[in-house]
Amino acid sequence: MRAELLDGTWAFTPWAQAGLRTKIDEMARQVLPLLSQFPGISGVILSNGLGLAQGNFVGESAQTSGDSYGLRRVLPAVRVRETMIVAVSEAGRQQARTWVDIYGAEASWLDWALDRLGLPAWSEIRP
Repeated sequence: MRAELLDGTWAFTPWAQAGLRTKIDEMARQVLPLLSQFPGISGVILSNGLGLAQGNFVGESAQTSGDSYGLRRVLPAVRVRETMIVAVSEAGRQQARTWVDIYGAEASWLDWALDRLGLPAWSEIRP
């Protein structure tokens, strides 16, 4: 299951100011008890959507002891996205690494798509 939390969680809560490791630990702590009662849900991916990078950000990853992951990726066009991958079941733990690999490369997605269309990289379009 995937959801973009556009309710202010990433902007207006004390949690939003925490480090990435603290964020994924807390998110997993809250989400696991809620979703573990639904056997058809292996995990959840929660994101802030495409946030405007107000300040200095660096790409970062953090892993919990339960194989959940927090990712922060600096994206083209002055954007940043944080993605929380919370494994709920054994199947979710096995799949989590695949999701990390997919979302981990997010910073290169735009240039990949532009290249597929025969267009120059974002840095050439908007230096």
